[in-house]
Formats: sequence, structure tokens, C-alpha cells
Amino acid sequence: MGAQVMEMHNMGGGFPDLVVCIGGISHLVEVKNRATSYGKRGLNPLQKEFAEQWQGGPVYLVYTVEDAANLVGGRFDAVQSFGGYRAA
Repeated sequence: MGAQVMEMHNMGGGFPDLVVCIGGISHLVEVKNRATSYGKRGLNPLQKEFAEQWQGGPVYLVYTVEDAANLVGGRFDAVQSFGGYRAA
């Protein structure tokens, strides 16, 4: 899809699964699979805490290929997100 992706799932501490660079801007992305009970629950407590304390951009939650395509295509409001700095 044209984005650069760095896998970070082994980082721990609630850090998101991926850092995705789109057009020179890095985005934090958590990937969940709704086919699993873990994935259906969304962010776990450590992930929620990280997202709430993160002072960068929001953490995006991607469930589907369509979510990923929306993110890479710059349709950020079509992708669920948590936390991060939001300009007023």
C-alpha cells in the first residue's frame, strides 16, 4: 500500500504493534483480530494507559484490511483511534 511499517509488537509496556510511516509522518497502530476473544476486547489495560499518556498523535486501532487502507489513504477519521494529542 506504499507505507513503511516497523513491527513493534515485542516492545511491551502497552506500546502499539506497528509504527507506520505514511508520507513522511509516523503513526502508531494497534492491530486486533475480531475472530479472537482477545481481539474482540479491543485495547488491554496497558495499551489503554499507553494511549492515554502518549503525547504524540493518536494510536490507531486496525481490525481489517479496509481499516489499513483507510489509514494509508489518509482517511484517518474512518479508523478508530485512542489517546494522543489532539489540537483543539
